[in-house]
Amino acid sequence: MPSRGPPEGGTVFVLIGGGFLSMPGAFCRFLCGGNRLRQSSARHLSSSRLKCETPPSFGSSFLTVLVSNNGVDFTSGGPQFLFEPAPTVIQLLPSRLPPGSVSTLIT
Repeated sequence: MPSRGPPEGGTVFVLIGGGFLSMPGAFCRFLCGGNRLRQSSARHLSSSRLKCETPPSFGSSFLTVLVSNNGVDFTSGGPQFLFEPAPTVIQLLPSRLPPGSVSTLIT
């Protein structure tokens, strides 16, 4: 599981645990400060792995991830996912290369 991602959401992660059933009712629930922020379907990979995707942060810095096999009964606790803004490039040094140098375009 990546435990960090951008605040825009959309980070796909794998939860590792046990007792995950191959049922259409598997869900990940995301809590922010104990309040439910969002719930989304989970993809069953194996009895020990589920795949989910983070929602947008809505101003929260982290979420607690809960899981359910049936969409009703969720785990009482789970790992935390930290939202981190993407890095920002302000300047590239050196800004010029000496004559005859080999350069690579950075996008």
